[in-house]
Amino acid sequence: MDKLEQEVLLIDEHALDKECVRLPNDYWRAAHAAAEAKRDVAEAEAELEVISATLGQQIRDTPGKFGLEKVTEPGVKEAVRASKQYRDASRVVIEAKYQQDLAEALVRAFEMKKRALTNLVELHGMGWYGSVRPSAKGREAVKDMTPIKSYRREKLTPEERRREES
Repeated sequence: MDKLEQEVLLIDEHALDKECVRLPNDYWRAAHAAAEAKRDVAEAEAELEVISATLGQQIRDTPGKFGLEKVTEPGVKEAVRASKQYRDASRVVIEAKYQQDLAEALVRAFEMKKRALTNLVELHGMGWYGSVRPSAKGREAVKDMTPIKSYRREKLTPEERRREES
């Protein structure tokens, strides 16, 4: 996954509205890329089959040229797979499948982002990101944990505070 794809998957929890608006377009682009990758795999596999059939026919027509004394199907298959042309086409299929896997992983990542956005929007709606307001009992507990000088200062009248600061 390249850096741009990683950035697109990040969620800015302070801009959930923008994230939600942008998601369908980002998802569509990823799904489109996955479909193109799937097509590329099908084309590469079809090309591999054509190469295999063409080489197989050439081997059957001139077995001696390919090091075969006798034409047998296992021997033809081995000779086809040993050819550089077949190996190169196989590498193209493998790379196309790898790219397809990555594209499909990106689509799944966008599905996960959708679920994460849904959860974040629900949490936001429940006030999860709201400010904390301690109860009266909570404020008393904080005062009890505050150093005595600070607590004592709080109890002073404004006149006593000015005298203490001087």
